[in-house]
Amino acid sequence: MSGIVPIRHIQSQKLLDQLLQAYKKEGQDILSKCSEIAKQKGLTVNTILLQGNPVSKILDFSKKKCDTIIMGSRGMGKFKELILGSVSSKIVHHSLCSIMLIK
Repeated sequence: MSGIVPIRHIQSQKLLDQLLQAYKKEGQDILSKCSEIAKQKGLTVNTILLQGNPVSKILDFSKKKCDTIIMGSRGMGKFKELILGSVSSKIVHHSLCSIMLIK
């Protein structure tokens, strides 16, 4: 196998990196706004933006530093939940801490 990397791969990686950075910034902006709203209401919250498999990342993080997980449910329906599995359902059933699920 040659050590030559096709130019399209380099451009695709560059585009992927740009998209990931844009998504991270958008995620941080959302978390900042939510944190500010909570602060105005007299609540203390800590936020973190994780990247990867949602169920694994949330459950792993919750074992270390979490009293409560607050998350939304997309309500995809029973049929899709049976086939694909639901992130919120898996978190509810496997988490060791309290869950607040918002629909």
